[in-house]
Formats: sequence, structure tokens, C-alpha cells
Amino acid sequence: GAASASERRSFTYDVPSSAVEFRTWSTSRRVLPRVSLTVSATDGSQELSTLLTTDGGSFVLALQAGSYQVRATRDGYADTTVTFLADPGDTTRVDIVLRPLPTQVSGEVRRTDGSVPDRAWVHAVERETGDRKSAEVVDGRFTLRVSPGVWHLWASESGYVADDTAEVNATGRTTELPQPLRLRALTAILRGSVLTSGGKSVANATVYAFASSERLAAHTDPLGQFQLEVWPGEWVIRAGKDGFGDSDPRVVTAAAVTTRGSE
Repeated sequence: GAASASERRSFTYDVPSSAVEFRTWSTSRRVLPRVSLTVSATDGSQELSTLLTTDGGSFVLALQAGSYQVRATRDGYADTTVTFLADPGDTTRVDIVLRPLPTQVSGEVRRTDGSVPDRAWVHAVERETGDRKSAEVVDGRFTLRVSPGVWHLWASESGYVADDTAEVNATGRTTELPQPLRLRALTAILRGSVLTSGGKSVANATVYAFASSERLAAHTDPLGQFQLEVWPGEWVIRAGKDGFGDSDPRVVTAAAVTTRGSE
């Protein structure tokens, strides 16, 4: 007899899926952005490409329901692996906490004349978080242990000011500054205040100091006070502000100590 064609049938499988929201944090519970994530099935049957969390420290990924692990990596932090279960039909939140790897930053501190400071300190502030660290300088050297981030460094010593600064990207590796941090000797400081004829403080006034062809300037603070770093000798100072008449010039002699004046 004649053969009959077989009937074709198609089947649709409904595979349960889940939305997984990854959140990355530091141990201090600060959001940790731009963390690399690699997600794989715990049985090794599936590995997804590496993902990157947003500036807000999150990423949402659609996964089939099942058991997974995620490996998180970021410069300056220890690698972290978390196992999680993606439940069908639900949003699964996975919090990943990364432990910072301390960075040791070392270097030298010198005065601009090349001498070693007697009692100096090195200070560091992290650019994004504002975290601060300080370390004493011993025999012209310092060592700081800082968390991951970009750190701004400078030195201080009584009678001196920082002549330069350094920037360090702390990524968990020991760092030696290529150049010493320099300290410049203070010569003289002019401090004073700007007042109205009625004796009231004038904030945000401009104070000028003149000597030979040099002109230095500073602004008063909310209490009407100002400070100018100068060198020893005679200076002519005057103050002004929109809406006020300029003050009469006043001659002061700056020595290698603080000199006070008022306008």
C-alpha cells in the first residue's frame, strides 16, 4: 500500500527564568562601582561572559532558574566568590562584599635645601571618599597604609609649607614615591583683619600686599580675617571690596615671625 507521510509536531518548552540583581560593596558598606563579575553554573555547565557593575555598584542579569556562583574582582580588593540560587519568576538579589587590600606607600621627605626635616608628617586624603591618613616622618622617610583609591599626599612641618604634592593610585601593591615630598621654609606671615569704619568685619574683601614690583593678594574669611605668606621686609598693604571705598595704604615690616595688621 502507499506510505503515508508522518505528521510533524513541534514542542515548546517553558524554561523558568529569574532576574538577578548583583550589588557590590566594600567592607565599610560603601557602594563599590565598576566591579568585574563572572557568573557560572555551579555544575560547570554554563559560564557567562564577564560583566561590569555600574557606577552605582549594580547589574541586573536574566538567568535560567538554578544554582550559580559569581566571582567578583577589582583592583585593590581580594577576589570574592558567592554562590546563589536563582528562583524562578522572582528577582534574586545577590550582595557581594569585597575586602580591600591595603597598599603600603613609602617615600622620602626633604626640605628644599636638601636637608632632612626634624619633625615632619605626611598627610593623605582619598579623592572620592575624603578619607584621611597621616604618618610621622622618621629620618626623612615615611610609610602609610591606605585603602584602594586615588590618594593625594603632602608633607607638613612647623615653620614650613608643602612645596609640592604627589598622587598615588592605591591598588594593593607596595608603592615607592619616585621623588621626595618637599618642604619650603616659611619666611614671614602677615595676618590681620578688615573692618568697616564702624568696626564691623568685612568678609570676602581683597587684601593686597606690595613690595617692589611684587603684588600678592588674599581674601578675608567670614570673620574678616586674612593671611598672606610673604618674605621679610617692608610691604604696603591695602584692602578693597565692591561697595566699599579702598582703604588707605599702610606700611608694615615683615620679619621672620608673624606680623599682625588691620585695615
